[in-house]
Amino acid sequence: MLQNADDSKYDTSATPSVKLILTENSLTFETNEIGFTKADVEALCAIGHSSKAGQSDTIGEKGIGFKSVFSVADVVTIRSRAYSFNLDTRPPFGNLGMVLPLWLEEHDEFSGTSVTLQLKNTVDLSKLRTQLLIFDFSFLLFSRKIEITQLHIAIRATSARRGRARPVVRSVKEVMH
Repeated sequence: MLQNADDSKYDTSATPSVKLILTENSLTFETNEIGFTKADVEALCAIGHSSKAGQSDTIGEKGIGFKSVFSVADVVTIRSRAYSFNLDTRPPFGNLGMVLPLWLEEHDEFSGTSVTLQLKNTVDLSKLRTQLLIFDFSFLLFSRKIEITQLHIAIRATSARRGRARPVVRSVKEVMH
């Protein structure tokens, strides 16, 4: 998800940023990118097709990286500009649900892009929370665009952690609520 955010296009007046929000049953990634095009939606819903293929300024281009979210999520909700849909692998769709967008009829146009993973019951929330809290945001130095990352954990012991990942991590602050 971070790679996809780094590969996205941003308005020149915006500071490229990512916010991760963990709740009791979901993990949401929000970016302030300019949003999906029709080609982006088609590529995301395909296998082996990428809207990034042949672009030297992107990391991903195989058309399969996004599908890895289904190892931890049954349903993924995507809101980006005028596009709002679910990818749902629960019965009756199964694996077909990874490529079959179920359009959401009622939605507000989202500024940027929001991807919410509805976590599987098998995901160890405590372990995920710990992994996010100890994640070394300096790892994001590979990022060519993302300058700000934020982590908000809204479960039991609520906390927030913020870091600036470019050109170096300037500050990391954890606040317990």
